[in-house]
Amino acid sequence: MASVNFLYRSSKDKANLKMRLRHHVTYLDGTSDNFQPEINLDIQIYKADFKSGEYNKDTKRLLEDIEDFVIESFSKKKTKHFKPTSEWLKQTYNDFSNKVDNEDSQLLVDWIDKVIKDLETKGR
Repeated sequence: MASVNFLYRSSKDKANLKMRLRHHVTYLDGTSDNFQPEINLDIQIYKADFKSGEYNKDTKRLLEDIEDFVIESFSKKKTKHFKPTSEWLKQTYNDFSNKVDNEDSQLLVDWIDKVIKDLETKGR
């Protein structure tokens, strides 16, 4: 079973949240592993609001949606050999927020430029 936690790890009054996925596995031979990948989110919140749990409804709903999406993605991906990593968690968060990594973004820009040039040469 996996769980998602949101953490405030800053001494500043307002900072970005961190997200941690926690997953514990017990194998047939009795050994176990704990996986706790953690990433930074681009969601800023005040320290006092986080500690009191009284942040605005939009932020609360957004965090619930992120948690549901990550747990659902984890459930789909979970196999005997799957080990969640920070890279996987970051990609899952990017999928949720429809972000493209910089490397992929450059490929997309190149592709769009090529399509535009092709259309220009065809006279459209």
